Order: sequence, then structure tokens, then C-alpha cells
Amino acid sequence: MLPFLLTLFGIGLVLFVHEAGHFLAARAAGVRVEVFSLGFGPRLFGWRRGDTDYRISLLPLGGYVRMAGEDQTRPPLPEELGAQSPGWRLLIFSGGILMNFLFALVLIPILFAVGVPFEAPVAGQVEPGGPAWRAGVREGERILAVNGEPIHAFRSFAAAVALGEAEEVVVDLAEPDGGRRQVRLRPAYDEEAGVRRVGLAPSLWSPSLTLRIRPGSVAEEAGLRDGDRLIGVDGVPVRDRQAARLLLEHALLASGPLVLAVEREGERIEARLERTAPTAEDPPQIGVLHLLNEVQEVRDPRLAAVLRPGDRILRAAGRPVRAMAELAIEALRHPEGLDLEIEREGRHERLSLPPIDAADLVAGLWLDGGEEVRVGVRPGGPADGSGLADGDRILRAAGREIPDMATLGRIVRTAEGPLRLLVSRPGRPDPFPVVIEPRPLPRPDFGFQLEADREVVRTDGPVEAIATGLAEARRMILEIGDTIRGMLSGSVDSRNLGGIITIGTLTHSFASEGLIPLLFFLAMISIHLAVLNLLPVPALDGGHMLFVLIEMVRGRPLSPSTQGWLNLAGLVAVFSLILFVTMNDLDRLFG
Repeated sequence: MLPFLLTLFGIGLVLFVHEAGHFLAARAAGVRVEVFSLGFGPRLFGWRRGDTDYRISLLPLGGYVRMAGEDQTRPPLPEELGAQSPGWRLLIFSGGILMNFLFALVLIPILFAVGVPFEAPVAGQVEPGGPAWRAGVREGERILAVNGEPIHAFRSFAAAVALGEAEEVVVDLAEPDGGRRQVRLRPAYDEEAGVRRVGLAPSLWSPSLTLRIRPGSVAEEAGLRDGDRLIGVDGVPVRDRQAARLLLEHALLASGPLVLAVEREGERIEARLERTAPTAEDPPQIGVLHLLNEVQEVRDPRLAAVLRPGDRILRAAGRPVRAMAELAIEALRHPEGLDLEIEREGRHERLSLPPIDAADLVAGLWLDGGEEVRVGVRPGGPADGSGLADGDRILRAAGREIPDMATLGRIVRTAEGPLRLLVSRPGRPDPFPVVIEPRPLPRPDFGFQLEADREVVRTDGPVEAIATGLAEARRMILEIGDTIRGMLSGSVDSRNLGGIITIGTLTHSFASEGLIPLLFFLAMISIHLAVLNLLPVPALDGGHMLFVLIEMVRGRPLSPSTQGWLNLAGLVAVFSLILFVTMNDLDRLFG
């Protein structure tokens, strides 16, 4: 309930600051203010004081201040807007923008003096085959600077990649062992995301690997507590964040219980976590997954001496390999080296990998699904024991061709009763039928998570706080400009735009993290509101300012009819944009 109330307060505060700027400027000029409204449309409630009706209106899409004489249908009275000099009118129209900037420029340094938590600028999972992987970026490395500019948050790195114009992004890295190096990344446009990316996610978890337990969860019932430190998963020691990610990623594909080893006050404790039973709302499944075990590229010379592109790694140390996580886990289990069973040019062969660290394996080998969509069978699922095997290719399901896993998933979810598959198998000349009854599977809803990798940035003294705050505000302003430029050039897809629903969702998310993150986000929204209102679009503050500037240059204002038509066109454009971003919001919410 508190985050919801803080969300309403936060959005209302930013709107209030903006409209207060117009209100104060108008009062300073001696203009009578008739309405001060947060929101548009019908009045919900409010009060009247003096000449002004202070109100909350129905549609929370912004706010407005209505001043006497805005309609310009008759000669203005002295206390009306039209009677003021161009200089006063320019100040009145820019008052909201100036107040939004002032709010942010005062608040951000104060927050840095107190300490602002940010998502740490640390490399998380590196997408195999992506620009970061090809440049040799490794999970756990710290991003110190992007294009020579120091950063303190991963979002600054992501923004520099997504919004930059240069073909290359120069990144300074600090390695976990203390070494430093510089890499050059060549971002690639991601059609799904609608921006440029380098295939690098932020680090999800703090290096302490501290657990957070949800009350009433399976993890709590198994005896785990907040503050326990993860040291093992299913009998495999956890040395770092990458090992934890690989082991927990694999655990999601398993069917049995999850066994965690934790350290609590110097004592080792093991907990056995059972999977929760499926509910009627859970979608039916057949218990298969996309087999991602074909070698696409080899970067490490030790691996290149054994493996080649096109090889399919079937087993490692006798265990099935269906994705990189399973191969890397076997490397963790067997530091002395790995015996592999592979499929090469239609033949099965046995090979041995030399001793190699799991991190080197992940950094030096790219596994993917290949051209054929082959499947792996989840133990204990409906497909287990049905006749389907690892490496099989599902050609048809319910009589429909299966070009990808997404199509198979849609058919399974809508199936009524047993599902008939047509399957091909390497080494078997003819396709054969398999019948599987889809059903919901037990969920890995264990009720624990690892503490997020967040770092508090706190400045020393007021001078550093002001300098850091101004630099952060400048970065925010430049990012807005780069976003607009990117949308005009096509390097940023317009579906990334968000409206009041997205703002509300993000505000609620930051409010859930605490007061400082919420206030920092509100400062950022305030800057966005100021910059967008500065755009010279009729019906926005920037449009009104443009009319005044034209009047100052020409020596006389545009005719009322011209201003009216331009304002109408601007109003149509603004509400069309609001409709567009609201559709984007709804698509993100329900799509």
C-alpha cells in the first residue's frame, strides 16, 4: 500500500512543481490565475482561494494553469495574460520548465550527498556470439568508463550503447583480479528491443551471494533465512556469481528438488527445496526444451584443438548436455578435464577436453541450436518415456509444421487432449509418430532470490555533490536529446516510448525500493518533463514561447486565427502522441 501511495505522491509532486512554476510566474507578473489543476478533464475535487480554483481533475495526463485572458477574444484587462509584455509572457510560459529544472538541479546533489543506490556497472551474462562476447568481455568485470566518460551505473553504459552514433563504443574495464584493460565494442541493432545492443546484461546479484527469503515460501519452510550466503547448489560448490547463475539456471530445467548449501554464522547448512505443485492456471507443457548444444564458434585455442563448428556436444562426463549451462557445470565438477560425446558429420565420437575453468569455457565457446530445431527432454515431464529423445526434431504437431519452438509452444498451450507429433531422429531414415499428453509441470517457485548488485554512490562534501549532481543532470538531458535524434534517424524504435502507465509502473517500482531511489527517479522525470515541454510544438510550453519570440522579432504577434490553427494542430499532434504511447503502455502491460 505504501509504494502505491508514494507513486501517487511522486507523480503529483512532479506535476505540481511544473504547474507551480507557471503559477508563480503569472502571479509575479500580476496576472490573475483562474484554475490550478493537476490532471485534465472534469473536476473531481478541490477548493477555491481568492481568484483561483485549485483542483484535482479526472485524467492524470498532466496538468494546467488557466490564466485570465488566454482566449484573446477581446482587448485584455491589465490583470490578464494578453496585457503583459513579451518578456513577462516568455517568463510565464517558461515558468514550468524552469521550475522542473530547478527542482532536479537542487534535489539531485542533495541525494548524492545522502547516497543514491544504483545498479552496479558490472558485466553480467554475456550473450554468446554477441559484440561483447567477441570482444572478450567476461562476466564479473567492472565497467569503469564509456567513451572516456566515467560511469557509476549500468544504465549509463546501456544508454551510451543504445543511443550512440559511433560504430564503436570504447569501454574501460576492471578485471576481478585488479587488472585493467580497454575493449572496443561494435553495437548491433536489436530488432526485438528496437535499440542498439552489445549482448551484455547487468550483473543480477551482489558478489556476497546473500539470500533474501520470501515469507511463507518453500525456502523459508526448508529452514533458509535472510542473510544466508549461498555456497553450493546440488552438491557443486559456488565460487562466484557466474557459477551461481549457471547452477541455478540449470536447476530451473531439472525436475527434482533443489538442494542449496548456505553459510550462516560460520556454519554450513543444507536445505532441500521441493518444487511447488502446478495450479489450474499454469499452462500445459510437454516437457521439452530447445537443444542448444551445437558449436557455432570457438575462441579459446584449447577448445579449438578439440572442437569445431557444427559439432553437437551430446554428453559431458556421462551427463546430457542441452545448453551451455550444463557443459559449464560439468567443468565445475571436473576441473581435471572432461570426456565428451559429440555428433560430428552424422557420426558419434568421443573426445577429451583439457583442464579448463568454467569461466574460460563460457568465454571461449559459443553453443546454439543450429539450423535444425532439435529438442531435449526434461526428466519427469510428459515427454519423458514417450519415445521422444534428446536430439530429436519435431517436424509436425497436431498436423501443423513446426519451424520454431514458439510455434510448438502455441500449439501445446491450445491442445485439447493428447498431442500427436511427427518426429525425425538422426540415424533413423523415416519420421515416426509420438503421442504426448500435455500437462502443467511443477513450478520452481522456491521463494528465494539473491541480493541485487547495487552500489550506493555517495559524495564527499557539498562541492562534489553539486558537481556530481550537475554532471548527472547533464547526462540525463543529453540522453533525451539522443533519444529524440535516434527516433528521427530510426536507430531507436518508437515503440520504446512510454506514457503515464509506464511512468506509473516505474514510479511504483522505484517507490518499492525506498525513498531515495524514488526521489532520484522523480528528478529524472522532472528533467524529462522540462526538456519535452521546451520543444517548439504549438500547445506545449515551447510552442507558446516560440510565438512570443516571433512576436519579439516581428514587433507584432501572429494573428489570433493563425495562433489558433497552429495550437489546434499542436493539440492534435500531442493527443495523437499520448494515444500512441498509451497503446505502447498497454501492449507492454498485456502483450
